Amino acid sequence: MDTLRWDGISQGRWNLVAAAVQGPSHRLDDTPCQDAFAFSIRDDRLVAVVSDGAGSAARAAEGSRITADRMVAGLSALTLDPAADGVEAWRPAVERVIEDLRAGLATLSDNGDIADFHATLVAVVAGPAGGLFIHIGDGMAHAADAALVPVGHSVPVNGEEANSTYFVTLPFWRETLRLTPFGPFARIILMTDGPMPFAAAKKGVGLEPAFMRPVDGFLSSHPVAEGAEALAGTLDSPDARRISTDDKTILWAALA
Repeated sequence: MDTLRWDGISQGRWNLVAAAVQGPSHRLDDTPCQDAFAFSIRDDRLVAVVSDGAGSAARAAEGSRITADRMVAGLSALTLDPAADGVEAWRPAVERVIEDLRAGLATLSDNGDIADFHATLVAVVAGPAGGLFIHIGDGMAHAADAALVPVGHSVPVNGEEANSTYFVTLPFWRETLRLTPFGPFARIILMTDGPMPFAAAKKGVGLEPAFMRPVDGFLSSHPVAEGAEALAGTLDSPDARRISTDDKTILWAALA
């Protein structure tokens, strides 16, 4: 069972690294990492997703992986401009991509019930002039300048009960789907809720400088392959495991 996964790409104006780490609590009960990430860069356009499978769902790891992969594929096929086309144009297109994802999950279910695949969605579509965050559930998305000063964010939204959140697999997913545009930027950071206790500011409104500035500095000055492996190691460090026992995923992208 993989406890750490990482990947990176340097293409055109983009440098990107991502890492997903199995949490200590899941290692103890031999549960696979239920976080996933996926990304695509075509020309100057980035599409990226991180997803967190619900611990209570029977096929949570599959749910997050399929959500990440299929959302990236579906969003990459859209021709809308994330900087020029408004939310009113993007919403029906994004909803169709999610409908296709849900239909695909239903074909994989033994009884057509996609609740076995419960997973959150934190996604971005971005180009040099700006982008759009697409969000259901917890986790966070952050756009910033090169000094990590925020220019846009999408914060976690949880359910009414303790330790609950929303998923792409819920019947009322449209009501919890949030689209947030943002303008010119230098950095994009997506994360699941696992690293937020040390990587995000209170309530996910911003980034925690004590953690993110050194990480950003390292990733900005090293090859992506080295950076991705180092990010995975950081998320699996003793301090990170002590602060959060959950699975942890961070995706970092820099636009030159």
